[in-house]
Amino acid sequence: MRPLFIISLDALGDTDEAVYKDIPFFKKAIEHGTWIRKFTSIYPTLTYPVHATIVTGRYPDTHGIVNNLKLQPEKLSMDWYWDEPSLQGDSIFRAAHRRGLSTCALCWPVSADGPIDYNLPEIWPRSGESYLEFITEKSSEGYVNELTEAIDLTDSAPTQPEIDDYIVKAALHTFKAHKPDITLMHIVQIDGAKHKFGPYGKEVDAAICTVGQRLETLFQGIDEVTTDYDVMILSDHNQLPTHSEIRLNAWLAAMGYLQADEDGMVASYRAIFFSGNGSAALYAENDNVAAEIEMKLREADIAGIKTIYSTADVPGLRVDPTAKLYVEAEAGYVFGQSAKGDVDGASNPTHYRGNHGYHPNTADYGAMGLFFGPSFQEGKVIEEAALIEFAPTVDAMLALGLEGAETEGMDVLK
Repeated sequence: MRPLFIISLDALGDTDEAVYKDIPFFKKAIEHGTWIRKFTSIYPTLTYPVHATIVTGRYPDTHGIVNNLKLQPEKLSMDWYWDEPSLQGDSIFRAAHRRGLSTCALCWPVSADGPIDYNLPEIWPRSGESYLEFITEKSSEGYVNELTEAIDLTDSAPTQPEIDDYIVKAALHTFKAHKPDITLMHIVQIDGAKHKFGPYGKEVDAAICTVGQRLETLFQGIDEVTTDYDVMILSDHNQLPTHSEIRLNAWLAAMGYLQADEDGMVASYRAIFFSGNGSAALYAENDNVAAEIEMKLREADIAGIKTIYSTADVPGLRVDPTAKLYVEAEAGYVFGQSAKGDVDGASNPTHYRGNHGYHPNTADYGAMGLFFGPSFQEGKVIEEAALIEFAPTVDAMLALGLEGAETEGMDVLK
C-alpha cells in the first residue's frame, strides 16, 4: 500500500496562517494538496484528549482520555495518560494492527505499550530514573536499542529543540529501514514556544519556520526511498495569551470542601476542581454537594471565569461524564490546581505566557490541517472542518475497518 505519514504539529493554529503559508514546505503543500484553514478541536483542548480523538474519531466521553493527567490529588506529580491501553474502544493503531499493517509512532500521546511495530512514545522519567530504561519499558521491543545506535538517542531526556530533531531522524531512519505503512509523529516545538513566549511574536514565528525546514529535510530523505506517499499534517489546538491563574481549590478549601497541607497539596476532599488550564472540571461526592458549589460559584462572581457549565450541560460537552460541572476561563486566565494562596487570578501570575484547554469554539483559537500526496485533491481549500472527522478520513483511505467513529470522513480524497 501507499505509505501514510500523519504529523501533528502541536499548537500550530489558524491564526498562524500568515506565517506558515509562505514557508516553502507549507506553501508547496498548500498548492498541491487540500488545506483545512481551520480545524475545530474538541473539549477540553488539551493535547492528550485531542490526540485520542484524532486516532479514534470519538469524543472524550467515549474514548476515556479526559485530561492530560489522571486525577490523583494525593500525588505531587500526577500520572499522565501515557499508556495506549487507557484508550477505550477502537483506534487507528488497533484497526491497522488487525488488518496486518505496520505502524510507527514517534512521541505520539497515549501510545505507550500500544500495538505498534515501531513505537517511541511520548513519556518522560521521574526524577532519578534513567530515560532510556524507562522508555525501553514502554516502547516496542528492540526499537530503543535500534534508535540508540542509529540516531544517537541518549540517556538524558531530550528537551526542545532536541525532541523534534530526534523525531525527524527516527522517522527517516525507520522508514528507510522498515518502510512502515503508517507513521504518526508528534512535533512539539511550536507548542513549547507559545507556552514560553505567548502565542504571537518572533519566537513563535521562528519555531514555525524551523518546523517547516525540519519537515522539508524529512521528506527530502523520504524521496530518496520513494515519492509515492501521502501526508496528513494537522494540529490539535491553538493557544491564547495568559497572565493570571485562578485557584478554585483554594476557594473550596476556604469553605471546607477540601483539606490541604501548607504546600497546597490536597489531603482529602468532598469536592475538587481538576485543572485543564483554560477550563476545569468539578468532581464531587454527590449531586447535592455539586449543586451547592455551583450556586456559591455563581454568587461569588470570581474574576476570570467566563462560563459555568452546569451538570445538565456536561453531556453536551462530550467530556468526562463523571464530572459534575465545568468552568471556562476568560482569555488571559487559566485554572491552577493548587489549594494554596489567593483565589483571585490577579494575585497569581501564570508560569506560561500562552496556554490552551479552552472551548474549541473560542475566537482565534482554531487548529489547522494540510493533506497532500496522490490520494488527495489538489489545490482545494476547506474553510472549516471538525477534527473528529480525521480518523474516519484515514479509515476511508486505508479501509482499516475502524469501529465506533462518530461521524463520516472529509471530502478530501480523489
